[in-house]
Amino acid sequence: MLQGQTVVLLVDDDGPFLDELQDALSSSGYVAVTVQDASIALEAAQEIQPDVILVDYRLRKADGLSIARGLRHEARTADIPTILMSGYITDGVLETDPRSKTVNAFLQKPFTQKDAVVMIETVLTRKRHEDLLAKKEKGPTEQRSDIMRERNIGLGSRGDGPTAVSAPGTIALDYPQEGETVRTGAGYTFRVSAPAEADAVELCIGKEPWQECRQDGGYWWYDWSGFAPGKYQARARLRTPDGHLKMTLLRKFQVKD
Repeated sequence: MLQGQTVVLLVDDDGPFLDELQDALSSSGYVAVTVQDASIALEAAQEIQPDVILVDYRLRKADGLSIARGLRHEARTADIPTILMSGYITDGVLETDPRSKTVNAFLQKPFTQKDAVVMIETVLTRKRHEDLLAKKEKGPTEQRSDIMRERNIGLGSRGDGPTAVSAPGTIALDYPQEGETVRTGAGYTFRVSAPAEADAVELCIGKEPWQECRQDGGYWWYDWSGFAPGKYQARARLRTPDGHLKMTLLRKFQVKD
C-alpha cells in the first residue's frame, strides 16, 4: 500500500453495505480492504496489518466480538484498534458482555460517512497517544529493538513498490496505482497479484459487470479498452475454490486524452 496512507480492514458479510462503506472511506483518503467471509478475517488482519479494523457484530460464520478477541490473542494483531459495528445491539448491551473489552469503540448502524471517519480518527489518535507514552517509558535498548522489529516485519505490507498489498496470501491490484492517470487511445492492462491457491480473480471497473481475469506468469491480467475520459474506480476480488468471496480491494484512477 502507498506509504503514509491509513489502511482500514472492513469485515462484514453484507456485500452492498461493504461496498458502500469501502467507497465512502476511499473517498475520505483511506485505503479500504474488505473481507466478506468472517472465517478468514483473522488471517487477513495478520497478513495486511491494517491501521484499524471495523468488524460487524452479527456475522454468519462468527460474531464480531469473537473476531476481536482472536485479534487480541495474536501478537501481530493485538495492538490494532478494533471498532465494532452493529444494528442489532447498542453500546449499553455491549457493556454487559465481558468480550467487549477486546474492542476499542462501537459504531451503531446506520451511520454516516462522517460518523465512520470521526470514529476511525478518534481511535487512531488514542492509539498514537498510547504508543507515545509507551515509547517514553522504554529505555534506549528497547526502543532500538522496536525499530529493528518494524524494519523486519512491520513494513512488509506498506512498501513503496507497485504492489497494493504485498503480504503473502492477500490480493493486490498492482496496476494502476492509486490516482494514476491512464491515457485514452490505447488499451490498458490491469495486473493483480493473488496467492497461488486462488481459484479465480475478478475485476470490476466503475459500474461495469465483474469480469474474470486471465492467469499468466504468476499474475492475473485484465485487458480494458473502449474507455472514455473521466474518473474511475476499479475493484479486484479473489474467490476461493468453494466459490466464496475472500476479499476485495478498491483503487481509484483517472483517464485523460
